[in-house]
Parts: sequence; structure tokens; C-alpha cells
Amino acid sequence: MVKGTKQPKGHTPLHYVGRLYDGDDIYKVTEAIVTPSKIMVDWKEGHSIGSMKVTSSNGREYSGGYRYNDDTSPRTTDLVRSDEAGGDVVLVGTWRDTTVQNWRGEWTFKLTPRA
Repeated sequence: MVKGTKQPKGHTPLHYVGRLYDGDDIYKVTEAIVTPSKIMVDWKEGHSIGSMKVTSSNGREYSGGYRYNDDTSPRTTDLVRSDEAGGDVVLVGTWRDTTVQNWRGEWTFKLTPRA
């Protein structure tokens, strides 16, 4: 997902790693790219790889979709971005998985600039 991705003109993408907090579970974010108009995140969740792509018109509220491995089932998310001192980015929001009894929940991504 992240490799070979074109970035919007005028935006320098920032690369991140970090953690995904989903209830009591914590997963490793292996790569994230953040611009004011788009955020893409890859994470490892057990034996699955998750990928999320969200977009924004205001640089604060993002919406889009996520998936696992090569599954194309409809899963959506809405997130609010906060930029912390030191360069960390925090995304807090909700996810919806309509593939399994319309599951929904909350998650938080804590992204740290890649060294």
C-alpha cells in the first residue's frame, strides 16, 4: 500500500511508525504516511496485515476505508487528527465492519516520526 504511492502536489509526506490501540489490544503500525489531505497506515494484527487509507478536506477530520490482506470487503472509518509536540500524530475515531454483523468500535493510532 505505502510503496509507490503518489502524494498530492504541494505536500511533503511524512513517514511514521507507531501503535494501534483497539480496545484492550495493541498492534504494531509498520508504516504510515501522513499529509494534510491523506493518511495511509499499515499495521500487523495477529497473522493479518491491515491497511487504511483516509482523506480530509480540512487536515483534521478524515474518513475512508480499511481492509485486511487482500480482502476488499467494505470497512469504513472516521478519524480526528491531533498533532502533538515532538511531531507525533494521534488519530482517534470509529471503525465499522459490515462484513460481520455490522460490527463497530473505536480505535486510536499513535504515530511517531520514523527515525
